[in-house]
Amino acid sequence: AKACDEQTAAVAREVATASLVLLKNQAHVLPITPAASVALVGSACSNPFLRGRPQWDVGDYYTLGGSGRVMSDEKVSSTVTQGLQAALKQGLISRLTIESSDKVSAALKAAKKADVVLTCGGATATESLDRPSLRLDQHQYLVELSEKLAATRGKKTPLVVVALTPGVFVADGWEPGASSVLAGFLLGQVQVHTPPTVCCCLSPAPPLWIFAWLPTLHRRRDEPSPTF
Repeated sequence: AKACDEQTAAVAREVATASLVLLKNQAHVLPITPAASVALVGSACSNPFLRGRPQWDVGDYYTLGGSGRVMSDEKVSSTVTQGLQAALKQGLISRLTIESSDKVSAALKAAKKADVVLTCGGATATESLDRPSLRLDQHQYLVELSEKLAATRGKKTPLVVVALTPGVFVADGWEPGASSVLAGFLLGQVQVHTPPTVCCCLSPAPPLWIFAWLPTLHRRRDEPSPTF
C-alpha cells in the first residue's frame, strides 16, 4: 500500500485533528463562526514543512528531527495559513487578512478590522539534544502582541494562539492575554488541515477537539520544575 495515498492521508488527518487539545477557550471564542473576519498574524503560521532530504537531525514544527524521521516528497499544503485560505474559499470564515511577519505593529494594523486574531507559536526538537528553552520560538512576539492587543482593542478582538510543539511548552507572559490556546503535538504533513478544522469546527465529530488529551503537562511559567 502507498503510504501517501488519499485513504492513508484521510486517516492521518482524522488522527491529527482528534489529537489537538483546547487548553483554554474563554467566552467560547472557538469555534470561529462563518461570519467572522480573521486576522492571521505571525511567521509560525506560515512556517514550511521540510521536504526532500534535509539534514537528518533537523526538526520542524510538525515532525521530530532524528534517525527515525520519515521524510515526505509529496507536495502537500503544510501551513496553518494555507489551511485558513482553504477555509475562506469554503465560506467557513467571511474574511481573512494575513500578516506573516513577526512585527507587532503590522499585526495590530491587521487586527483593526478583524473579529478574531489568530497567531501561532512553534518549537522544534531532535534526538540526543535538549531543547534550550521550553518557551516557543516566538515567545517575545506573543508576549508583546497579547499585551498591546489588549491595550488597544481590549476584549473587542480576542486572541487565539495555536502552539505547534514537539512536547512540553511554557506559556508565561502571553497566556493571560490569550482568549483561546490550542495545542498540537507533532501534527505531521497533514497539519494544514487540523488547526483550521478545529478553529472553524469542520470536523465531522466536533466534540473530539474538546476531549482530546495530551501526554504532557504544559506550564504557565518558566521556572525550575520539582523533582519527582
